[in-house]
Amino acid sequence: MNAYRARLVAWCGGNGMGPARGEGLVEIMDVVRGSGARIGEVLALRWIDVDLEAGTISITGTTDEVGGRKDTPKTSSSRRVIPVASIALDALRRQWDKPYREHMPELVFPTRTGQVRTVRNTETRLRAARGDLDIKPHDFRKTVATRIEQQYGLLAASRYLGHSGTVVTEQAYLAAPAVVPDYTAALGVQKVSK
Repeated sequence: MNAYRARLVAWCGGNGMGPARGEGLVEIMDVVRGSGARIGEVLALRWIDVDLEAGTISITGTTDEVGGRKDTPKTSSSRRVIPVASIALDALRRQWDKPYREHMPELVFPTRTGQVRTVRNTETRLRAARGDLDIKPHDFRKTVATRIEQQYGLLAASRYLGHSGTVVTEQAYLAAPAVVPDYTAALGVQKVSK
């Protein structure tokens, strides 16, 4: 994730002419990294969904394919208020301090014209920025799930991601361990002598 972020930082604003490319991409991915939220949920954030003092964001919607905001997230269980890591809070503070924010007061990550960003356009820019690095934005969500599961358990990871149960979290989001722990004591088989 650090290598991915470094590529974004280097790519954003790296064009010689015209408006700086990649405006807000680093902040968007820092919020994804620090929250495990879907990229569409992050793009749909409004300032009323952000509580910088409490360190939380409210997932209340997502984006559609044509640059609109849906007032419901992917599923009913996806609607949630979650604490976010400091990397996300720092990104949100940077976004708050940008000079154009006062002219576009509702959306946290608007386009240059104040519209809702689409996932497709955002991911196109992210692909250009990351180059040959084989990491996708959804991999950040999987990493968050794995880290929460390792420390707090499967149910905690599932709830944090906004899944209705643990099956999807377990089957699609958690990294398989490199070596499975030794559970052979549970088999009740004694060691056999030669």
